[in-house]
Amino acid sequence: MRRGLFYGWYITIALAITETVSWGIVFYALEIFIIPMEQEFGWTRTQIAGVRSVAIFLSGVMAFPVGYWLDKYGSRFLMTLGSILATLLVFAWAFADTLTEMYMIWVCMGIVMSTILYEPSFVVIANWFVKRRGLALAVVTFAAGFASTIFLPLTSYLYQQFGRQNAIIILGCILACVTIPLHAIFLRRRPQDMGLLPDGENHADKSVPISEIKIPGMALKEVLRLRSFWWLTLAFTLASTAIYGLRFHLIPFVTEQGYGAEVAAWIVGTVGAMQVLGRVIFAPLEMRFSVRVLITVILLLQALTIALLLINSLPTLMIFVVTFGAAIGAYTLARPALIASFYGPAQYGRISSVIAFFAIIGLTAGPILVSFIYDHFDTYSPALWLLIFISALSVLAVIGIKHPNEELGQESLEVSANTHSA
Repeated sequence: MRRGLFYGWYITIALAITETVSWGIVFYALEIFIIPMEQEFGWTRTQIAGVRSVAIFLSGVMAFPVGYWLDKYGSRFLMTLGSILATLLVFAWAFADTLTEMYMIWVCMGIVMSTILYEPSFVVIANWFVKRRGLALAVVTFAAGFASTIFLPLTSYLYQQFGRQNAIIILGCILACVTIPLHAIFLRRRPQDMGLLPDGENHADKSVPISEIKIPGMALKEVLRLRSFWWLTLAFTLASTAIYGLRFHLIPFVTEQGYGAEVAAWIVGTVGAMQVLGRVIFAPLEMRFSVRVLITVILLLQALTIALLLINSLPTLMIFVVTFGAAIGAYTLARPALIASFYGPAQYGRISSVIAFFAIIGLTAGPILVSFIYDHFDTYSPALWLLIFISALSVLAVIGIKHPNEELGQESLEVSANTHSA
């Protein structure tokens, strides 16, 4: 493997496939069943949104122990077990016919989501790549960007052909057949465990064994003392609130604009394809502009594109699909790239878990907040205005973001000045 393709690329390709399937089934498929479950069981939209919001919140709570496990033991066992449990829970979902059962299943699903979605895969990439980390992240997120494009229309087709229960069972079989073997066969903790260096680099200093080379990066306790880290966390939390508050409701929103369910599934699924466009654009720009500037532009674009939905027309809707999808795609790639470049891979799992926890609070609150406003006003317009405002606040929060070296240098100057004055 040293003479051929670097093993990290096998892991990257495996994760690209498993993340696409996991996101498509565990995260997106539920959106197809919002209206059918309203009609079949009489549940409100707020109750259905709460099912996934509870799951997402618990996945954020689990980010802390999962991040610690990944830093210490690696991803192979955890992600394989997570895929097995996710499959069993999807099967259980197919047979749930009460709201209590749905919430119990998705509470468990939330715990499992923390072991199979982006966060653990980003930890793996951060450990295996340094110079080519951006490319590896791009490969995984490019592929997973098609999750909604593939699985929203597929789920809609399965529902139309086989009914709700059978459609979910088929999705569970796909999840099992793809993710369990790929996680079990290909994942490894760090390249050093296989006698390799990140990126497949040659080992220059033969006097020091590869296994004893120190992993670079800041400790979590150091990062938590940085003001810029909390501004960064706030920006991502607000952005997640707006993105997923709207994302969960896109299919019913488009349907209520007068389009059929299948057309709505295709339109919203195209958002996923446009996420890939955003990542294609972001990857080269990252080398020319600061990440803070790029994130500011991304979040500003998000606010402007949400505003487009206030205009009810097909051309405006298609412009929204392209720009909103591109903004989400770039945002998804920007977050792990910034964390890894600012704080290093040594404790990436733990550092990322803190940001993920707060971001998931926003991600959880967003769909419920929009559902509550919709149930009260029977229209999405007031919720859209609120999401635009939240997106604008996320742009303002980016102003406080600094590189750790810049902030630590400024703190040193402040300490020196205070000492001199004393």
